[in-house]
Amino acid sequence: MSKKEIRKLVKQVLSKSANLPLQSEFLVSSLLKRKEWQMAKVVAINGKTICVPKYYPTGEMVFVKLQTALEDLLIDKYGIRTEESNDKIDQFELMIVPGRAFTSCGKRCGRGGGYYDRFLEKNTCPKIALAFHQQIFDEIPTEEHDQKVNLVIFKEQ
Repeated sequence: MSKKEIRKLVKQVLSKSANLPLQSEFLVSSLLKRKEWQMAKVVAINGKTICVPKYYPTGEMVFVKLQTALEDLLIDKYGIRTEESNDKIDQFELMIVPGRAFTSCGKRCGRGGGYYDRFLEKNTCPKIALAFHQQIFDEIPTEEHDQKVNLVIFKEQ
């Protein structure tokens, strides 16, 4: 299955899934118990400096400090809520990495723009993904530029 087919399939399956709130509870609970979360002060996501991505037409992605209530954030051309501020953060102790699909060993399929792959390549902090079981695949095709995460937290069926 190609990355494009995986993205489409996961999007369809998640839009029809009724048990996402229960899975979300499990994922958040699991994350909060991890030592990486408890020790981190700056997280690219309770006592933490929260950072959100900001995308530029050049293909660059940076993270900026969240200073605005979530419901008041701007929605960018990708439909992603983003901070207007340019208070850029470069050093993280933990990154919570999104993706469309994952393998249990950390391979990741994003949305296809390569923003996170370029950013992850430059950062050495632990990278954790939270995934619904519908997002877990035995194998995902990868290319040389694709970046893995250190841990994928998901609840097995």
